Amino acid sequence: MKLKVLRPFQFALLLKYFLIIVALSIICRIFLLEIFFVPTNSMKQTLFPGDIVLVAKWQRISLNDVAVFRDPFDMSKFLIKRCVGYPGQNLRLAENKLIVNGIIQRDDKNLRYKFEIVANPTDLQTFLNKERLKEDQDYEIESLGFDRYSINCNERVANQLKDLKTVKSFGRLKIVERLPVRSFYFEIGNRQWTASDMGPIFLPKKGETIEVNDTTYQRYKDVINAYEDAKISKLNDYFIINHKRVSTYTFKNDYYFFLGDNRQASEDSRIFGPVPDRFITGKSVFLLFNTHDRDRFLKSIL
Repeated sequence: MKLKVLRPFQFALLLKYFLIIVALSIICRIFLLEIFFVPTNSMKQTLFPGDIVLVAKWQRISLNDVAVFRDPFDMSKFLIKRCVGYPGQNLRLAENKLIVNGIIQRDDKNLRYKFEIVANPTDLQTFLNKERLKEDQDYEIESLGFDRYSINCNERVANQLKDLKTVKSFGRLKIVERLPVRSFYFEIGNRQWTASDMGPIFLPKKGETIEVNDTTYQRYKDVINAYEDAKISKLNDYFIINHKRVSTYTFKNDYYFFLGDNRQASEDSRIFGPVPDRFITGKSVFLLFNTHDRDRFLKSIL
């Protein structure tokens, strides 16, 4: 095949197209789309380690969206979790049940919890093989001794195991995990909170003005001091913000609360607290592929 030499005007045209493509790629990355790698198992059963996801930066985050945001404890890192709390809402966890504005929320089908099962190990393994359930992908199992096992799985797998005739007992494993000292919520009044029982937590809304009193001071002081470019304190019976006595305060940011779908294996807003909107990169909309599993390819993220 005979190669043709590009004329100067042809070379200039190709260079122009190349620069346009590069510019569009940069603009797209900055303003529209970005690709992220999922490193941990905190979002199982929705996302798995090795997943490559596409994030839409222009989409506003809504409840139950899976979003990417900066780690409040380390701004050089990004996290991916599910939004369960919205600006203006109050929420709490009671025995792992999420309660928003006083209403118990229905668990998503992909949520994972740890269950305790007592069963003959041979019968248990036969069932798992028969149902073609893959360890690590569909469940994680750990021996507790004497035919007792801890199994981490979603509600669908749990219901199948619970109905097995050879199962002697089955129930959700109650794990009392005190909040670590580094937790956003670790203070005198909250030391009895755990990862499965905590709250109420109030999420401020941008532009909302509150009266500053003893109740709101305890409720919002950590958020104001951490994210509002302000410092609030109490002096005798007065409240001081940035060296000025105040009776009201107007929030500068919207705040969101995020949890991992793998509820008992996730560090999320239960540890690092509410996330201001300026930390959020965007909504995870599409799974492109997984670096370890060829079957995980081109799927919507729900």
